[in-house]
Amino acid sequence: MENSTFICLRARLVFFWLVRAMVQLHITHSLNIATILAKCDKRYPGIANLYGKLSESAHPNFEGLVTGYSKVNYDEYETRFSNRWMELYGEKTLNLIENFTFTFHHEYDEVWTALMEKLEGWIVANDVRLEATKNTVLQD
Repeated sequence: MENSTFICLRARLVFFWLVRAMVQLHITHSLNIATILAKCDKRYPGIANLYGKLSESAHPNFEGLVTGYSKVNYDEYETRFSNRWMELYGEKTLNLIENFTFTFHHEYDEVWTALMEKLEGWIVANDVRLEATKNTVLQD
């Protein structure tokens, strides 16, 4: 349970960081997750598919709702309702979460860190020019 709690907290931090960045950059339009995932899929093939499967378990569409929460006996014209997610997808879902989390940690701990170090190097290298223009009003 500790590991899943840590993952949830880290995901929330990333979410709040994203929202804060959107506010600071004055991004007022919505972000389309399908577009973002299409770009991510180029770097991590299959990640959009992983997201789709996890998304289905988090908020199923009609087909997922019918499959995950009911079982139809066509011979008896009977439908029994119950939560069947673990029975049908339990082990797969845990593996998907693990794969998705591994990818997130790799990006956050390795790729993002290297990019931030590169950005910091650029800022240091351009410090004089940045200081000279810091009170200049940006024009659209």
